[in-house]
Amino acid sequence: MTEKMSSMKKFAPNLLILLILFTACTPRKKNSGKYGECTVNADCPRGKVCISNLCDPPPAPAKQQVVPPVPHGMVYVPAGPFVAGSPQGRGTDMERPQGSFTVRAFFIDAREVTVAQYLQCTASGVCPEIKGLGTRPAHEPVSGITAAQAEDYCRYHGGRLPTELEWEKACRGTDGRLYPWGDAAPSCTTALMADCRVTYDPAECRGPSPYGACDMAGSLWEWTSTRLPPWNRNQDPHKERGKLGAKPDDSPRALAVIRGGSLTDGPGALRCATRLVVPPQMASPNVGFRCVKDVDSAKNPVKQ
Repeated sequence: MTEKMSSMKKFAPNLLILLILFTACTPRKKNSGKYGECTVNADCPRGKVCISNLCDPPPAPAKQQVVPPVPHGMVYVPAGPFVAGSPQGRGTDMERPQGSFTVRAFFIDAREVTVAQYLQCTASGVCPEIKGLGTRPAHEPVSGITAAQAEDYCRYHGGRLPTELEWEKACRGTDGRLYPWGDAAPSCTTALMADCRVTYDPAECRGPSPYGACDMAGSLWEWTSTRLPPWNRNQDPHKERGKLGAKPDDSPRALAVIRGGSLTDGPGALRCATRLVVPPQMASPNVGFRCVKDVDSAKNPVKQ
């Protein structure tokens, strides 16, 4: 009896190891509904998308909409829900909560506003002169202007800056994709980012979004009209102060949200959900903009 007990004691550790290995290696059932079952759409079966680490049906599309005449140089983004933000394990806390958000229909510039377009606004007396801007190639996107100057330009053309949720929907569509073109990692063919040769071809649409907007990943960060509370030394700036979809801050010290990444950034900054906050008075060579127009200004007031 003593010998048998001794033999069992010797075998017990091996049995425990086998049990742990079997448990760890047992495959998890697909679509178990447990937290963490996906991080990208490719982890989900056909007909479902990854929302907050779970494979769920995509947001129900809005009722069929009649596409209105699209202004020259713009693309149409229909009203309705879409997946915004990032799940746990991807990006920063500022990209959460990931979920379904709804925006109204709008038009957005297919490309970033160019040097030539901004100089026309300057010639009209509406936009201020930017030192050295006249020496830059006319077809390149304009940069080095503040959020207020960008807003003045958009208003001059009957538009406004996009909210960050409008910008994100125009970038990724309704299925929660990582980049405008899908989940595939960026390359110099799809995005102008760090280590790529800087070229701007007016005839080329680099990495088009589901609605046909170009260069929404890389090239330049882009101003949005969304404002967040200023830094608070007693609070993590990447958590409560800037939750996705939070009520905008209209105080003088509020920070502006910029989106899209730039030609000096790596792939991580180019995701449609990436958010960065900066002073709206900043004039950076890496920040540009594009404008939006409401489909029906009477039913879609500028402030959202």
